[in-house]
Amino acid sequence: MKICQLCAVDFTFYHFLLPLAEAEIAAGHEVVAVCANGPLVERLRGAGIRVETVEFSRDLLS
Repeated sequence: MKICQLCAVDFTFYHFLLPLAEAEIAAGHEVVAVCANGPLVERLRGAGIRVETVEFSRDLLS
């Protein structure tokens, strides 16, 4: 199964979704993280997670 995990920032994925993504990969699924580019993106990639970055506006009125 292909799974896309979408988060506004890399911090959220790294600290809250990484264990879930690792378990999904271990179960044979293809996982892609989509988040804004940030300081933890390379750590995610180093953990074996495919990461695609997009710019998100986090403005209250966007």
